[in-house]
Amino acid sequence: MTNTKLLAPKFPADHLSAVTTFDELHHEMNSLFGRFFHRDPFRAFNLPAQMKGFDLMPTVDVAEKGNAYEITVELPGIAEKDVVVTLENGVLTISGEKKEDKNEEKKNVHISERRYGSFQRSFSLPDDADDQKISADFKNGVLKVAVARTTQAKKNGARQIAIKAS
Repeated sequence: MTNTKLLAPKFPADHLSAVTTFDELHHEMNSLFGRFFHRDPFRAFNLPAQMKGFDLMPTVDVAEKGNAYEITVELPGIAEKDVVVTLENGVLTISGEKKEDKNEEKKNVHISERRYGSFQRSFSLPDDADDQKISADFKNGVLKVAVARTTQAKKNGARQIAIKAS
């Protein structure tokens, strides 16, 4: 391991103070973002819970798989019946709600990092997407939506995509 004090004389003194200042700024920014995104930022503005759209934002992967696009969404702790997939005017929307178990015995909770609430993610389908050939499969908390590709894709009205539980 290198002793950093031996390296210090190689840099001008003003450079070291700039590095220290940058480290302090970096730490403060991380702290601000941490407080904003891991607590209830809307409490300070007295906004209703429905406006907390980023409280539960599932992660997604979008990939091309042969003759289809595949959207994979991680939805741990969410039941298949609480997820809705719709298509309207070329926009595929995945929405749902993670509900808190109200029957759970109240305990002396010391830390609670689980998030509950509704979410919505929307994706504009590319021109070669076949809006008549869309399927959704839900297994082990992961939703996979497959959208077939075609050279003569058509954009139709609104409809809901059925989700099959595996």
